[in-house]
Amino acid sequence: MKSFLLATSFVFFAVLNSQAQCGAGETAVTFVMHTDAWAYENYWQLNLDGTGCNPTPLAEGANLNVGCAGTESDNSPNGYANSTVITEGPFCLTNNTAYELIYVDSYGDGGLVIEVFENGALTHVYSGGGDGNTWTFTIGLSTAPAYDSPCGALEITADGPSLLLNNTDAMAGFGEIAPAGVDCGVYGFWCEGNSTNSIWAKFIPTTNATSFEVTTCNPGTTTDTQVAIYKVTDCSNFETFELVSSNDDMLGGCSSGEYYASQTYTSCLEAGQLYLIQLDGWEGDVGDIELSVHTYSSSISWDALVDGISCPLDKGENGDGSVYPYSVGAGANFTSVWTGPFGYTSNNQYLQNVDPGTYTLTATTGCGEVHTQTFDIVQPEPWMVTTNIILPSCDVNNDAAIEVNVAGATGPYEFSWTDGTGTPLAAANPLTGIGTGIYNMVITDDNECTFPYSFTITDCVGIEEMELASINVFPNPSNGLFTISHDVLTNASWSLYDISGKLIHSERIASGSTSTLVNVTVPAGVYSLRIIAEDMQLQKSVVVE
Repeated sequence: MKSFLLATSFVFFAVLNSQAQCGAGETAVTFVMHTDAWAYENYWQLNLDGTGCNPTPLAEGANLNVGCAGTESDNSPNGYANSTVITEGPFCLTNNTAYELIYVDSYGDGGLVIEVFENGALTHVYSGGGDGNTWTFTIGLSTAPAYDSPCGALEITADGPSLLLNNTDAMAGFGEIAPAGVDCGVYGFWCEGNSTNSIWAKFIPTTNATSFEVTTCNPGTTTDTQVAIYKVTDCSNFETFELVSSNDDMLGGCSSGEYYASQTYTSCLEAGQLYLIQLDGWEGDVGDIELSVHTYSSSISWDALVDGISCPLDKGENGDGSVYPYSVGAGANFTSVWTGPFGYTSNNQYLQNVDPGTYTLTATTGCGEVHTQTFDIVQPEPWMVTTNIILPSCDVNNDAAIEVNVAGATGPYEFSWTDGTGTPLAAANPLTGIGTGIYNMVITDDNECTFPYSFTITDCVGIEEMELASINVFPNPSNGLFTISHDVLTNASWSLYDISGKLIHSERIASGSTSTLVNVTVPAGVYSLRIIAEDMQLQKSVVVE
């Protein structure tokens, strides 16, 4: 982190000793300020509890022109720099004494985040909001562990005694790093992708060319843990943290201690290099955590989390397939070379947002082992939607129905309907009790993929004709050659429309016939077949494969 003070932005008073060495009964307190893009709006001051914002604080900082009144012109050059980190202190504050930290924002939208460190341990994180806040804390009463922050990490030795830690009163610092949230059992990731009650250990290997197992699967672990290992240059700057590996739930479950404890591995590490181990509870779980580090000399195996395409790619969409490879016995800091269909190549570690096809991975671990594996990305079957419309009777006009048959995509399916004005209708299939008009349907599958369809019912039929008329199409689906069986019709014709409502073909039906052969050459898809005769109209969906 950058650590500096702006000469025009702070004032120290004699009553407050700002030297690093504090006397008996005092604690060294440091405030780390994280500004947003409008830092000139911020002002803060420190007082004894109950004093309130006043002209003679123990200490103050940021833009003094804002002050307790919260006034300052737009785009003022005063105060802290935008989007940066400023360290104020250390201040020697009296133990068991309550202080109040007052924050004022001139614009009224907050934005300053303040971390409080007591003797180097993170004890409070305050996020400013609105016009400002007043936070009260008592020196020396925090129960946050000293290993709550990376720079206070406890050291652990490979193949030595385990560490027993507890994250009950721990917290995550501002902007604290965490592995991405992808899956609970995949090495290199966490399940949730953020830290809440994290604690830290440090590990400095004494030899090169050695892999290690880092685990909380031990009898002393009582909470659902997450673990991550980082190669670190500066413990106070998360930008220097390079992820080596991580895990949320141990593959197969832990047989000693908490079932959902964590276990991960490193590839060969650098002797003398600082590595930090981040420990957290899943979704805020807290409790005892027993950590151990052991030399790993067993064989390496590989697996992967493979996600196929979510939705059928029938309208030119891009694929969202992914492959997250991982190894048991090596770190997640491997390099990847990918090849795939149509000349696809990539050096990204993981395969993301790709189209269907076969992809080959060549992965090289930090110890130099090379692994090759092939993965298939598949997509769901195309949407296959057919409909059967029962026209309303002319003297009732509210007894029509639309029945929808669905296949493809990923079931189960949900239906939502609206009429021509956008008013929601009953979410049912078939949709019944309707008359002439426009009806809009959206089918949603189990992957949240959608299929919209609109219907227009413009005609009605007499009751006798509705009872007597029948229509059947076979085979359905077909290759474009199918038969329509029907009652004897007068002055009748059939018409075929595509999904957009465009007329594809139309012919008259021979008088006196009860079947009609249709032979059309059209692209695969869903079509609407409409038969019109005297005083009646019938409609069915047909599928061409």
